[in-house]
Amino acid sequence: MKHAFTLDENVWVCACTGENEDGETDDSSFRLLEHVALNKHKLVFSQELWEKCQSKLSALGNQGAPLSARTFGLLNQIARNPETFFFVTELDDPPYDEERVPLDDRYVVRLAVTTQSILVTTDNRLLPILRQVLIALIALRPERAIPLAQEV
Repeated sequence: MKHAFTLDENVWVCACTGENEDGETDDSSFRLLEHVALNKHKLVFSQELWEKCQSKLSALGNQGAPLSARTFGLLNQIARNPETFFFVTELDDPPYDEERVPLDDRYVVRLAVTTQSILVTTDNRLLPILRQVLIALIALRPERAIPLAQEV
């Protein structure tokens, strides 16, 4: 079964650095991206998510952090294929109490809800909130999303 995934900007950072949000060695974000590309699942972006990803990755590069060329190669492979790269220009009004979602996460939650995609985040404070507010949204950490990305 093919899935659509919305990866928050920190998942991209983790995929590029090979570390989790705590700075520990962790390749789960990269492996998730690798399976998404290999099995031709969709990656969902909005202008805001695209810009946040670019900004965070540029900042890391400017700080001299080693960034994974493999990750950029996978992104390029996905972005060049209209079957795997889905860019949304308009987001639906939220059908939930958006005030309960942290302000800096609202755009990515709205994107996942609009596209009915699986939200993948490293934000441990966001996941329990989403379980309370959005029953229908699937929101997972990268390591928990890998089995879905492995589906053909």
